[in-house]
Amino acid sequence: MMKKSIAFSGFLLSVCISLITMASDDHDHGHEDQHEEKNHVEISSEMAEISGVTTAIADAGEIDKKITLYGKLVVAPEFHRNVKARFPGVVKKINVMPGDYVNKGDILLSIEANDSLSIYNIAAPIDGKVVERNTNPDEITEGNTLIRILDDRQLTALLHVFAKDAIHIKAGQAAVIHHQQHNIESKVESILPDIDHSSTSLVRIAVDNQQQKWLANEAVVAEVSVEKIPVALAVDNRAIQIVRDQQVVFIKEGNTYEIRPVELGRTDGKLTEVLNGLDKGDVYVAGNSYLLKADLEKSGASHDH
Repeated sequence: MMKKSIAFSGFLLSVCISLITMASDDHDHGHEDQHEEKNHVEISSEMAEISGVTTAIADAGEIDKKITLYGKLVVAPEFHRNVKARFPGVVKKINVMPGDYVNKGDILLSIEANDSLSIYNIAAPIDGKVVERNTNPDEITEGNTLIRILDDRQLTALLHVFAKDAIHIKAGQAAVIHHQQHNIESKVESILPDIDHSSTSLVRIAVDNQQQKWLANEAVVAEVSVEKIPVALAVDNRAIQIVRDQQVVFIKEGNTYEIRPVELGRTDGKLTEVLNGLDKGDVYVAGNSYLLKADLEKSGASHDH
């Protein structure tokens, strides 16, 4: 439904601008070179609202410098237990199956000790999910791992970082973990040596998995915020368009939206520094600026026909 609404809004905007453009062309016919490139479009405030064309004010901002890291999710050692028999014996009873959740202290199984023939119980050492059951009643324990428990409600992202970037990463820095459609905000816990790769270190970031959206061993991407850079002037990245091989933004004056070539600097994916082309206080199009670009290009093509 949303896609249809956006498409319809775009259609209305296109129709409106086309009508305005035709009227303007008829009025100016004979007074302007028909091949002159058009640098603006006109839209009523009502049509701009219907089409989702929104504005912002050019002002100072902060560029959030980030480092992108790659790795995977793991269960940290403190949330993982291999359950073994304390004394050798024969398994008499098992109370759990793989997939069961247990609480710390729940009785997992009962064993008859070889030396005394007495029955003793083994309780769950942590809260978590039973992920393996490696024994059955009447089997001998033989020192093996009988049950494995994982608490996957808390995972850890282990991410590789090269030395040139590792010097900028510190415990406590904000981070966002991404995987498919899931994102979660967290913080860097620590940086450790990578014993398997001498050229990298490992960054540990906790991932809250209470809602069970994440799985251990999944590949993930993390963005760690390492520096906030103040800039004198910045615009929303959505405002930036390419028109006639130039980076531009649309400046709003009344119902007129005019392209303004800009020289850009640093960016963090959301905000971009403006070095030249805009002034503080300029009203520019942020949301759905691509609709204005599309109509401007269509208008230019019709003039060239």
